[in-house]
This record gives sequence, structure tokens and C-alpha cells, in this order.
Amino acid sequence: MELILASAFKATFGDATSGPDVQLFKRFQKKWPTLIKANATIINDPRLADHDEWKRTTLEALAKAAAMTRDDYRELAELTAKAIKGEVPTTFRKPGAHHYARWMAKAIYTLKMTMFKNEFELTPRELRSLQEMSVFIILIYARAWFEAPLAADAPFNDLTLFHDLHKYRDLNSKISEATVKTFKRHFWYLGTDLVGLALFSDKVTIEEKTKMVEKLAMTRTSTRAMDDSTPRSFFGPL
Repeated sequence: MELILASAFKATFGDATSGPDVQLFKRFQKKWPTLIKANATIINDPRLADHDEWKRTTLEALAKAAAMTRDDYRELAELTAKAIKGEVPTTFRKPGAHHYARWMAKAIYTLKMTMFKNEFELTPRELRSLQEMSVFIILIYARAWFEAPLAADAPFNDLTLFHDLHKYRDLNSKISEATVKTFKRHFWYLGTDLVGLALFSDKVTIEEKTKMVEKLAMTRTSTRAMDDSTPRSFFGPL
């Protein structure tokens, strides 16, 4: 999942790094003590007024993960939930480590800086980039990240994420193209071995599970027939 976020960040900000650090994050961290926390604003973007299904499923994922999240994970969940509801957190954690290897810092810093855009000096390009990344995190990424540990839902969630990244081209074609390209490079792990996991997912209907079992049975029968009709040597099929 971190590769998806990293590709979206690069598509939006470009190579905004100096060594292991993101310079924009360093500026924000340095400015943090002097920021007036009460002046934080909601993340206001017209695209967040739409896409109710994405927002609903994200809030559901955040609610389910609430008991299991802590530290950076909890902060990302709280920032995302507040943004969806059009609210501002009453308290903020001090910005933490931001070196390039800490991928979650990209999401947390992005949402925070967007909320403090009136208190923190930004170039027009930086502001646009923060806004674009914030919308992506809120509508797509946060849900995918917090649902990622659920093994039984993995096949369903992976397919949903792939479709969502494609649909996101209507909101930001650069982010969509970059993240879809990254996703496709990892298709190798989306094999038939994962199908069995979906049988234990509550997101897959009984009708769908029945069809899956029937298809698996047909595939198994077909494979057996092929094996039986294949000439064999001592070392296996010829």
C-alpha cells in the first residue's frame, strides 16, 4: 500500500526530496511551534461534496479499525474522519519524523498542512499539490490502507481498489495513471490462491461464493482431465 501512496505523491509533487527528507515537511515541522492551532480550517474541496459511497465506506473502515489503531495510524484515521465530516480536530499531534522512508508521514503531513494552509506559507503549486493529495487520501487511500490487514477481504478489496484507482481519473488523471501503473506491477500476487480467502469474506455474497465454488470445481475437473490425457515420462508430462 505504501507504493500506491508514494506513486501518487510523486505524480503530484514530483521529486520533492532532498536526500532522505521532504523539504516541504521540514518547513512545516519547523513552523509548527508558532502556528495558531485554533486557525486550522476544514479541507474544503468541491469534490469532497460528492462521492458519497467512497466516503461512507471509508468511515466504516475507520470505525472498524478504531480499536486496533494507535500512534500514526490513529492520527491518520482521525484526520481523515474529520475531513470527511467537514470538521477540524480539536487537538493536533506535533509533527513527527518525516524522512522519505516513513511513507505514512506523507499522508499525515499532507492533511495537516492542508488544514493549516492559511497559517503556513505555501506557493500556489504547493497548495494545489496538497489539495490534490488530500482529496486522494480522503476518498481512496485511507480506506484501502485500513482494510489492508483483513486477509479474508483481500481479494475483494484489491479488486475494488483497482477499479477505484481507474475511476479516479475523472478527479485527477495523473494520480490515477501513476497508481494504476504501480498496482499493475504487482499483479503477480493476485493469483488463484487468493480466491479461497474470499469465501470467508462478509463482503462477498452467498450467490457469488456459490459461483466461485462451482467455477473452482470446474477448473479442478478440467485440470484433472488434462493431466490424465497427457503422456507422461518418469519425470512428468512429455
